[in-house]
Amino acid sequence: SGQYQGNVPLETDLVADLSLGNDIAVTASRLDAVIGDQTIGLRKPLQFVLRENGRQQLDGELAIGTGHLQVKLDQEAGEKALTSDIRLSDVDLRPWGRIFGFDGLSGTANLDASLRETRGNLPNASIKGRISGISAKAVEDLEPFEMLLDITLSDGTLIGQASLGN
Repeated sequence: SGQYQGNVPLETDLVADLSLGNDIAVTASRLDAVIGDQTIGLRKPLQFVLRENGRQQLDGELAIGTGHLQVKLDQEAGEKALTSDIRLSDVDLRPWGRIFGFDGLSGTANLDASLRETRGNLPNASIKGRISGISAKAVEDLEPFEMLLDITLSDGTLIGQASLGN
């Protein structure tokens, strides 16, 4: 336990198994964290493996308040290959606004991001996100608004679009 930035209470509790052999494996069976009034916990055991050949794999799902975060990563150092997928679903921004000093911030965040890279090929990536119901004390006279993001990197070409409105 402690404090984030000197004024936000922070508590964590972690139970994990560590396996040391030719491969190194960490399996977290429990993670309970509270940052301010934001709760974070595992939805399923989190697994990380560092293989003898340098390959790294991560698979995790976290509950973030009433929302959740899914992360999958597979990186093969010798092959210079990387696959990563991240999904953030229905995360309430109110607790995060209080944590970072934007009291009165509200909204719900959703994001899907992926990255694919293999030796000899240009990376491909995409980010698609939506934050709905955005409001804050600084703009309390405005109706809640929405932010959309859609970015794609494919074969060296970056295409993107972002919008903000209600």
